[in-house]
Amino acid sequence: MMAVVSFSRDGNVGVLTLNNPPLNLWDRELLADWKAAVDAAYQSSIRALVVRAEGPYFSGGADVKIFRGVSTKAAREMYRAA
Repeated sequence: MMAVVSFSRDGNVGVLTLNNPPLNLWDRELLADWKAAVDAAYQSSIRALVVRAEGPYFSGGADVKIFRGVSTKAAREMYRAA
């Protein structure tokens, strides 16, 4: 399965791409891929980072379905970890 957030480089510029169109909603998969992509960017020797998105919208925000049955504390931790 393809990651919904990827990291690539063009010389000294890194690019993080959200690839879950059309809304690029933040769900568990996107959060996990975001963390992995940010870690890859951090470990590289880039001098700048561009964040972009595929599709007509950058992001529609959080997919509220991921909060069903999750406490406020657990929801905060979910996003803090990313």
